[in-house]
Order: sequence, then C-alpha cells, then structure tokens
Amino acid sequence: MHVCLFDIDGTLLATGGAGKAAMEMALRTAFGGTGSAEGVPFSGRTDRAIARDLFRMHAIENSPANWQRFLNAYLEHLPASLSHHEGKVLPGIVDFLEH
Repeated sequence: MHVCLFDIDGTLLATGGAGKAAMEMALRTAFGGTGSAEGVPFSGRTDRAIARDLFRMHAIENSPANWQRFLNAYLEHLPASLSHHEGKVLPGIVDFLEH
C-alpha cells in the first residue's frame, strides 16, 4: 500500500477565497468587530495556525474555548462561502484520486 500526504488547498482544489471569507465572517459573528484577515497569510497553513494569527491580530485570547467558538462559526459559514466563490478542482486530481 502506498500512502500519499498533501494539503488540500492549492494541491487538490482552489477555493477562490471561500475559506478566508468564512473565517472573516466567523470572527465577526463569534467575537464582533471587523473580522478583517488582511495581512494574515493563508496559503499552505492549517486553520488552527491561521486562527492563532487572527486571534493575535484582534486581541482575542488564544484559548481552547475561543478556538472551539471560532471553529463552530467557521464551519457554519463555510458551506455558503464555498457556494458563493469560484472554487475548482485542480487539473489531474480526479484521475489521481480515482487510482
């Protein structure tokens, strides 16, 4: 058996900014404020690492409770965000995953 590890965004698919938009909305709904993610790098990073930077930027305590609160809001907003952005499966991925 062969095992292949890779990240999803930028390797399997491009979300067209849907993740960033959902995270900004999650910040606004869970913690108030502007929810801006301007200046925070997203590419090649885990959601948790991005959230740590967002928390620091918005002076939100980086606690397990706040992470869960953010994650719940993010997962609530993500489906709608994905449907409003031009995401796509990258070339060759469907064939790769089928084999």
